[in-house]
Amino acid sequence: MKYSITGILLLITVVYSQTTMPNYTPIDESEQINDIVDRVLGAGQTAQEMRLFGDYTVEVNTVSNDKIRIIGGNLIVDGTVYGTITLVGGDVFLNSTAIIEGKVITIGGSIHTEDGAQINGSVIETNLKEGLVYREYEQEAIVKGESDLILDRRSERARSDWIFPDFTIFYYNRNEGLVINPINEKWDRRGRSSFKLTTNLGYRFGPGDLIGRLGFERGFGINNNLILFISAFKESRTDDGYRLHKNENTVANIFARQDFLDHWEEQGISAGFGFDISFLKVKMSWSSVDQDTLPVIDLWSLFEKNRQLRPNINIAPGKAEYVESTIATRTKHFNPFRTGFAGMVNVSSYYENGLEVNPMGDNTRIFGLGIINWEFSKGLVIRNRTIVGTSMGVLPIHRMFGIGGLGSVAAYPYKIQTGNQMIQTNIELHFTPEFLDHGFGVFTFIDIGHAWDNSDYTHSDLMNHYDEMFKSVGLGFNFNEDHDDDDHEIGFIISKPIDGPDIIETTIRFGFTF
Repeated sequence: MKYSITGILLLITVVYSQTTMPNYTPIDESEQINDIVDRVLGAGQTAQEMRLFGDYTVEVNTVSNDKIRIIGGNLIVDGTVYGTITLVGGDVFLNSTAIIEGKVITIGGSIHTEDGAQINGSVIETNLKEGLVYREYEQEAIVKGESDLILDRRSERARSDWIFPDFTIFYYNRNEGLVINPINEKWDRRGRSSFKLTTNLGYRFGPGDLIGRLGFERGFGINNNLILFISAFKESRTDDGYRLHKNENTVANIFARQDFLDHWEEQGISAGFGFDISFLKVKMSWSSVDQDTLPVIDLWSLFEKNRQLRPNINIAPGKAEYVESTIATRTKHFNPFRTGFAGMVNVSSYYENGLEVNPMGDNTRIFGLGIINWEFSKGLVIRNRTIVGTSMGVLPIHRMFGIGGLGSVAAYPYKIQTGNQMIQTNIELHFTPEFLDHGFGVFTFIDIGHAWDNSDYTHSDLMNHYDEMFKSVGLGFNFNEDHDDDDHEIGFIISKPIDGPDIIETTIRFGFTF
């Protein structure tokens, strides 16, 4: 507090001395103000800061992670602040939807807070208007209290939509054609209610019908750590989502007449619960659905118009029930090009075509995925993804594991190997733009994968069948310096099989390889 008052008096002294100095030579106004503020707050604090002159608004449903200094303007917060924002000579307006997880400091201004604003970080006011008043605003009552769990980013997690994620607004594939999902609405009093109603509605131009989901959630705990949910839905489903995102699959369909995801139809209801303790998420659900095949449409594309589409999966129409459990975790602030870990395990037990739900029985499918990133030197990163799939018996055709193709083992056809067991590993060495000091990165990689039936041999016997594994190596380039943004990651990959056909495959990627 003493430092803040001293800083204000210094600010007054410097301004006065500048305006009364004889033979004063005018300089750029912004440089003068910056010089004064640097003397008050310390030049060392201004590194990597954004300096703004005038009003600044953090819009609703947006997040500010930056270090910002505002001079001569007001701060209006409708969204979430995780960074540090310092104002000199301006007021702060925390509206009803504002969430402060970081720090807001105003020197010579006032704090105006509406009901509903959440202060989980710190807001500091040093105000000359009321006679050198210093105030530090504490956390709101709704987030006070003791907990056995150490929780972070409480407001973000309390509002995250991990039970019913948004539908992709636009996508295109060989089974559904063009799909548009214009309605993705969530109602929960702008995140302040423990109840949430979710509505998704879209149209498929291939089959010519509506799809969507209506979901209802009830959260418990200050961060909705425990969620009960129920939903009714009609949508396509795939087990191949780990290969690539729907958006990239859309590009492959439009430009090259290739679909790297197998889809089938499900319509029914589900209910269950989810548990979230920041670094760990658990979701369990029961579903009763009508399943059916989604036929292949006459797929239009810009190029490769005569390319033969691979065979479609065929499912006998009928009812199915399944109990599904998913456990997922990742390190805080996970980034593909920083040291960290992410992993998930999915277990599905189902009743289908006369099979009964029997956890860990013949009709149980287990899928596990882990990603490890190691930045062993600045700008040099080793990335590894390992996938293991297993079942206790025979899987239906549309739930079989597959090896080969995009997102699996490069330079091989899609699902060249299938079975009720699988193992796959992808290893990459990245020379990032930060290391190369250019606007692109380079990486080398090796892919290894194998799928088989457990009637042939077990995982423990796998190394005796090394020759049956598919392997490839390659070289890749990426052209996005912002590695936090998967949607704008563009890459070019050249790959070749090891001990396989003498071919070289080139691929354009729109997103991280994993």
